[in-house]
Amino acid sequence: GVTPMASIANDLLHEHQSGRRNLKKIKFVWALRSAELMRAMSDRNGGIGGGATVFHPRSASDAVDLSVYLTKGTDGVDEEIDDIDMGVVKSGRPDVEEIFAEMKQAAKDAGEAHVAVCVCGPSRLVDACREASRRLSDGMFTKSGVAFDFHE
Repeated sequence: GVTPMASIANDLLHEHQSGRRNLKKIKFVWALRSAELMRAMSDRNGGIGGGATVFHPRSASDAVDLSVYLTKGTDGVDEEIDDIDMGVVKSGRPDVEEIFAEMKQAAKDAGEAHVAVCVCGPSRLVDACREASRRLSDGMFTKSGVAFDFHE
């Protein structure tokens, strides 16, 4: 589920905010079935000592790019999520290819050669992310390339 990934991302964000880590960006993509789970996680992860979390990215300046995808039960979503600081909520499943292409371009623009990819979820999603990481990584001997470091 999302809990271990949120924990890792929140720890990275906390290290960045305290000056112990130079973090360019956390691209946090969360696909879930219902707005109820989104509300529960938002309430549960309000930030330690008022600090920013991946679920409250507005307070994290530019370090967090949160994308939430509701795969089912999207009727009335606008009313349900008005008070949740979740950024853009989209209906449907994430386009893994598009997300990886965007991350690759952002890394190139920032002069970064490595992008860490941490994934958990259904096996089809994990497999799609693993394949996109492999296929879109440039060769390790390319000077201006980007490599995706995949972790599951």
